[in-house]
Amino acid sequence: MGDFDTGTQYAIDDSEAEKAQLRDSSLAASGILPTLKSPKVEVEAHLVDSIKGGGEASGDAGDGGRERRGKKDNLEFRSEARIWDLYLEDAEREAKERVELWKTGLDSLLIFAGLFAGIVSSFVIDARRDLLTNSEQNLLSDIRDTLRGISIIGLVNIPLSQKWINGLWLVSLYITLFSAIMGVLAKAWLAKFVPATTRREAADAYHRYKLDKQAELWYLEEVITLVPLLVQIASFLFLGGLIVQSITDDPTLGRAFLAFCISGCAIYLTMTLLPLFVPSSPFNTPLSDLLLWLANMVKALFAWDWPANSGWQVKTDINEGLAEILYTKLIKSPKPAYVDEAAAEIALPSFRKNWIDYLCRNDTPQCLLIRFRSNSSTRTDNVIKRNETLCSHVLAFLQLVDHLDDKIATCSSVEDVLPQYKRLLDALRASLENGYPLHRWNNLPESLRPLSFGLRTQILSLLKPLPELYRIGKDSTLIELDFNSNEMSDRPWELACQDIRSTHRLHFMLAACRGVLQGEKNVKTTSAFILSLCLARAGSTASETGRTSEWAGSIEAKDRATVDALALEFLARLYKATMIELEDMVTVALNDMSSLSPGFEIGAAHPRQGILETLFSALTLPQRALRVHTIKMLNHVQDLKPELFSPASIEIISNMIVYEDEDVREDGLQILANLARSSEETMTQVTDALLASVESGFSHELQQRLRTVSFVRTIWDDSSAPLYPLAGRCIPSLVGVGLNADSTEVRQSALRLMKDLSAREFSGEIRSAIPMALNAGLDISEYGKRQRMVTDLLELLRDDGSKDASEKPPYAFAWYYSSELVAAIFPVVFEKIVSAAIHDDDNSVRETAKTLLNELSKDGRVNYMLKVDALTWLETAAAQPSWWWVRHNAVLVSEYFMTQLDFADENLIKRLVEWAGSDDDDDVRRASVRLISAICKGRYLNSEVLEAVKSTILSVKGRFVEEPYPSIRTIWVCFLGDMAQHVTFPEVVPIILELYNKVDSDSEVWKNANEDFLMLGEQENDPDYIKALESALPQTLKISFHGSRNDWPSTLKWIKLLVALAQRPNLKETVDKVLKSVVIDVRDGIEAKPAPKVVEPESDSQESQAQPAVDPNEHDGALDFMAQSTLKLPLRRLLYNIGWDDRRTWAEILANIAAHFPLDFQDAPTILFQIARYDSDTDVQYACLKSLILLAKQSVTRGLTNDTINHLDNFCENSDWRVRFSYTQLLSSIGVSKEGDLSDEVLKKLSSRALLDSDYDCRSEVVNTFLNLAEIDDNGRDPSPKERYRANGEAMVKEHFREGIEDGSWKVRQSWIKLAGTQVKDGEFPELTKLFDAAIKDGDSDVQSETMKVLQRLLDDAKLRASLAAKLGKALGSCLPATDYSDRALTVLTTITAPPSAKEVWGKELQERHQLWTQILSLLGRNAEFQALPKLIEVVLKEEQSDTTFGSQDALYSLFQNVKLPDPIESILPKAIESALKLDATYNVRSAAVNLFGRLIGCVPGRDKGEGQSRYENLLGRSSDSQIISRLADIAIKDEYEDVRIAALRVLKAAYKATDLFRFRDPIKASLSKIIENCLKDLENSRLRTNAVSVVDSLTEENSNDQFRDIVSPSISQLLRTALLEGDENIGSTVEKVLFDNFTTSVEETKLNRDVLIAIPPMAAALTVAGKAIVMRLTGTLAISDDTAATIAHALSPMLRNTSSFARATAIELLLKLYTKHRHSKPRLIESAIPEIISLAFDDKDDVGGIRITAIQLLVALSSGPACKLISN
Repeated sequence: MGDFDTGTQYAIDDSEAEKAQLRDSSLAASGILPTLKSPKVEVEAHLVDSIKGGGEASGDAGDGGRERRGKKDNLEFRSEARIWDLYLEDAEREAKERVELWKTGLDSLLIFAGLFAGIVSSFVIDARRDLLTNSEQNLLSDIRDTLRGISIIGLVNIPLSQKWINGLWLVSLYITLFSAIMGVLAKAWLAKFVPATTRREAADAYHRYKLDKQAELWYLEEVITLVPLLVQIASFLFLGGLIVQSITDDPTLGRAFLAFCISGCAIYLTMTLLPLFVPSSPFNTPLSDLLLWLANMVKALFAWDWPANSGWQVKTDINEGLAEILYTKLIKSPKPAYVDEAAAEIALPSFRKNWIDYLCRNDTPQCLLIRFRSNSSTRTDNVIKRNETLCSHVLAFLQLVDHLDDKIATCSSVEDVLPQYKRLLDALRASLENGYPLHRWNNLPESLRPLSFGLRTQILSLLKPLPELYRIGKDSTLIELDFNSNEMSDRPWELACQDIRSTHRLHFMLAACRGVLQGEKNVKTTSAFILSLCLARAGSTASETGRTSEWAGSIEAKDRATVDALALEFLARLYKATMIELEDMVTVALNDMSSLSPGFEIGAAHPRQGILETLFSALTLPQRALRVHTIKMLNHVQDLKPELFSPASIEIISNMIVYEDEDVREDGLQILANLARSSEETMTQVTDALLASVESGFSHELQQRLRTVSFVRTIWDDSSAPLYPLAGRCIPSLVGVGLNADSTEVRQSALRLMKDLSAREFSGEIRSAIPMALNAGLDISEYGKRQRMVTDLLELLRDDGSKDASEKPPYAFAWYYSSELVAAIFPVVFEKIVSAAIHDDDNSVRETAKTLLNELSKDGRVNYMLKVDALTWLETAAAQPSWWWVRHNAVLVSEYFMTQLDFADENLIKRLVEWAGSDDDDDVRRASVRLISAICKGRYLNSEVLEAVKSTILSVKGRFVEEPYPSIRTIWVCFLGDMAQHVTFPEVVPIILELYNKVDSDSEVWKNANEDFLMLGEQENDPDYIKALESALPQTLKISFHGSRNDWPSTLKWIKLLVALAQRPNLKETVDKVLKSVVIDVRDGIEAKPAPKVVEPESDSQESQAQPAVDPNEHDGALDFMAQSTLKLPLRRLLYNIGWDDRRTWAEILANIAAHFPLDFQDAPTILFQIARYDSDTDVQYACLKSLILLAKQSVTRGLTNDTINHLDNFCENSDWRVRFSYTQLLSSIGVSKEGDLSDEVLKKLSSRALLDSDYDCRSEVVNTFLNLAEIDDNGRDPSPKERYRANGEAMVKEHFREGIEDGSWKVRQSWIKLAGTQVKDGEFPELTKLFDAAIKDGDSDVQSETMKVLQRLLDDAKLRASLAAKLGKALGSCLPATDYSDRALTVLTTITAPPSAKEVWGKELQERHQLWTQILSLLGRNAEFQALPKLIEVVLKEEQSDTTFGSQDALYSLFQNVKLPDPIESILPKAIESALKLDATYNVRSAAVNLFGRLIGCVPGRDKGEGQSRYENLLGRSSDSQIISRLADIAIKDEYEDVRIAALRVLKAAYKATDLFRFRDPIKASLSKIIENCLKDLENSRLRTNAVSVVDSLTEENSNDQFRDIVSPSISQLLRTALLEGDENIGSTVEKVLFDNFTTSVEETKLNRDVLIAIPPMAAALTVAGKAIVMRLTGTLAISDDTAATIAHALSPMLRNTSSFARATAIELLLKLYTKHRHSKPRLIESAIPEIISLAFDDKDDVGGIRITAIQLLVALSSGPACKLISN
């Protein structure tokens, strides 16, 4: 096929490599003509020969040239390629560096070897004489032996050591000389290793490759490394000889020398082995390398992992060697330039196919792809070089793809071939994925896009027929083998219109041909367009120049015929494929349309009525487009008959205009409106159908619901339309969607419409619908929504009117007052809330609902309106299957509304009693008995219900009497006691007594038994009760040492009950009679009387076994038991025998009996004290001491006092803290009694225990004892002990308070605080500072609270106030700047300075001024340099607490005027606020400063601006206004804490809106607008951008009145840029939400809306696809005036001539939107753009596919409207 463009630029714009590529490329690209593979080579040869001509003969003329060609004929690579130069440059440099390193070592070796050889030679010569028998040394030895008289007969004996010495030194000399010879030889080898050459051809590269491989094969480096090892071995041998000689000559010296040698060997061995274990070690020896090599060999041997043979061989074939160099040294090189040069070499057409196959089988494709990707994404100043490099990579990949295609086409089995090329296939798949250059057609520079298209199309066509295994991407899904649909909008086929290089053009055209034949849909479409454009361009060129091919004159006739034949065959196939594609396109277009229903045929012969019937029948067809056109056509028909409309057609039109298609809404509404006007019947039909469509639309998907909301707004906008009343009927459904929809966008859209409806005419309907929608919403199955709704209701109930509109539930707008809102909603939703609280499956929903109900029951605004049906709740909860928590919740909810229960319903009360007694769950029983007890205690029940309760109680008696849980038994006791008081119920008395016996003795019931037990009120003297009590009392109680003691605990409880009952006169005689038997038993036990004789002598009962005389040995232990006590032995025996637990019980019995019969048991205190002192068990001691305390409350005997005091030391040293604790309480009881008197010595010892005792309860009780002693009454007692007690207490405080207040226990510190409070007489109290510190610095709240009580009491004393004020002011002033104590110090300051009436309802202003004063002091106090803080506090503390201190603004201002300050307060305070608002200040400081500033200017967050709130401006000068506002603006966006940001922004908004705070408007506008704009531009900081968008969201919440337009307007452009142009999805979606939630709320155009719309056209050309969608939605949603629309249209008109098709498409669609909205009010809106619109309608280069259609639609709209004359003109 001929060239489709003028070929005159071939020699100009193409590089030599590309020319060669063109010369060697074939017309039949691989894979395009799979049946034409054999002629391909022939065509190539003809083309190449014809193009080359005879140029080669002149180039190689002469014998020299022929000879050089002869040497290079065997080369399959280019000899002069630059890749060999690059390889040689690196290889030779590395070789030289290694040789220089080796030579340096060898030179040193030779020098050392020479010197060492000389030394060893001298030693060898000297030692040689010792081996000769006639040596001088041996002769001298013989003479010596002769003189000594020793016989010298025999041979001379040469010592073995001499032989070793000579042998070692001779071997050492030999090895040294051998290593020298090896060193000389090695230098000769190295000379050959780096030959001197300057050539840089392929042969030289191969020679270098062989040298490196041979050196590696023959271990040259290892051999050279071993030469120094020989010298070192010789040295070791020499040292060995020296060691032997030195030991022979002198063993001592020899051993010392041997030690040195061993240390040296150890160091050598360490340096040898260290690299084996620590590879990073710089120390090694020649032996280290040898050992490492051996270790690797051994490891390979055991792992059977020997190197492949190929790695140990030298490639004997030069081409194989060069291929290995190319792959290993260049393609896999870490240097990018080497990879690029290798790619350029592979890209050449002369690169042999066999070596391409070699590269395809290894990881060359991955290496090239990685470099290709890096090149395409790297920016560089040298664009030309970068483009050439990218071109080389593309051509290289084309070579690889063509080769694989050839292999697949010629192989017999694809499955056998593909695994060999898996790496190549992986690389080709990866190249199509996101992030790689071939992922989109326009990723590469414009000049390379045709070539990129060729490669991408070749890859897609290659992968398409392959098995699925080879088409799976990284994410395990099949890769897309087609162009992306989004790419088609960029018109990639326009590449054919640009100038393309010849080589690129060939690949481009061949790829287009292959795309038509083998590509997917988009590839086929693009390829067909490319071929069409190229054919048209080629035809134009041929007609102009008369030349059909640039090669026509260079090809012979025979070759030309072959080429023509191939072209004709290919063109035939191409034509066929193109026709099939065109037929498919037509088929798709036809499938989008549908024929009319059978039986209707539109023609001239049919009357008009038949045509209308046909149109109506078309409404039933499923094709949307046909239905849309039908509705539009019907709207143009005048006087449609109502008879034509069937219910089905009305329903279809309703559905279409409500939620299916907004494009026909106007036409459909007009049709239905005309139909509704015809009659009342049709009006009903139409409205019913529309209402059904609305309800159906709200139940569909997101877009349908949005369209439905838009429809309701449409009918509401036109109040004069007949369908306007339908808007009111749609309100319930609309409200349900607005409150319960899943999508935020739908909810916001519906809520905006609800607000508009409420503002005009439909407020009543909205208010009625909201509670019903909430009621329905509580039935939603998704628990998250239920939780949200219940939480909103809870916040709504808690709202006191201080919350902003943004903090309230979205439906709160419908009511002006919160009380009206509460009263309207909660009676409706009450039952659902109760159901959620009782039955909901989610615990969080239940808990929130219960909290809501609890607060609702206390809210007087609505609780009386609620329908409380507790019986239904309980019965529903009891229904099977019933969970315990359901019943429990039902009881709890009933308890919340106890005062509203129907107490006349005996079934309710009976149900509660039954659950209280017999329910399976303890929580249910506990809650039920608590509720029924509260009901009875409040006397809410009538007599009939009480009778029912009585019978129910008796029926469940058996269950609750055996109640296992003590806490529930306790509640039952209280409940039954209340019952007994309110109703005649004598049967309950035995039950109460039985429960008392089952309740633990340490419970609350027993603690108050003496005062509260069976106080029956009006029933107290009832004979039936008296009789019931008397019959329920035990007839006898036995406390005998000689019988069973199992019932002693029960007897003890009965004794306590009887003692309590004895307080009632009418029972005293009966009780005393019962107790007399106990008195006798106790007295018998004290006197140790023997047990009465038993009648049955054989009895083995416990009573007979308890006789004291049974076993004499039994008394041995009793003799030692409490031997030091004054108790008699018989009593000690009895106590010893009964055990510690029974002794404890007996002691309590004795105490209770002695308290009731004091005259009969005057010795009881002594007995109890003796047991407490000498019993060995601490539990018994503790019980006795508690019993003594009980007796001491009645009277204290002298003996008890003396015993207690005398044994002080013993008890204080007791190991059990309970004993020490109760002993201290006993001392306190004795001290406060009239009869008792504690000496100074006792008090002194006791005071030491306050610090020394190891238990904090004991230490605390000691301090409390002094407190009790200091507070005893003077009535009827000697005043001297009290004075002494107070003196001791004062001394104790002075001596030990400092230590006590630092005790580790809060309880101890609290006691010290109480005691110290009684000792403060004036401001000179020495520990006053410690007292202040406790109030501020103590870590326990109870200690702080107690200290505050003390301080308040002291400050209430007018005599002490003045003296305390200065010190307290100083203490608070020092703590306020301290970070750790500032908050607590502020709390203390607030508490002690609060005006008395601040807590009253009418004292709210007092409270506010007081809070403002404390906030100012807190802020000033945080500055350590501010020294006047203590004085400011002192001024307030000195004054008597009254309301006048903070009574007015002047009074508040005077508090600062009365203190000498360095500057006026109006100057100091602004600077302090400005400093506290810095971002580096702490969170608390910034938050307090924001709140304080808001208070000062009357802009407290959450409150409406009022006249009284600006009264503190006199404290705030104007000098720092700008700085403060700037700081607040910074905080509103940059602060890391959201609550601080919100508070700051609220203050700024309130100040900006305030009409009397103009001083702040300009600073707020300047600062806030600037920081918003700057943060939106900061692309690196997403947090600040998000915060800035949030601020814009807050400022535009109420966009209808443009309050903050001056602040927001400068940022509109950047805000839109964030959503429309930038790629940050998170921030973009947030901006989008702000735009559609806030800017679309107004029905009329606002200034902010105008700013948004005006800012769109300048950036329309750069919009993204998502940005375009947002713009279209904005244009359709925002209210736009005619003037604004005209301005936008005027700005869009020039864009219709933009070079970007996407920009033109955006502009034309926007114009269509604008004209559709303003066609009636502004018919000449787009007059200036009509010529461009007409031009676009006739543009046959519409590469987006929608421009022409949109232009035609716009022209149709213009022609059917008032602007039709403009088009005709």
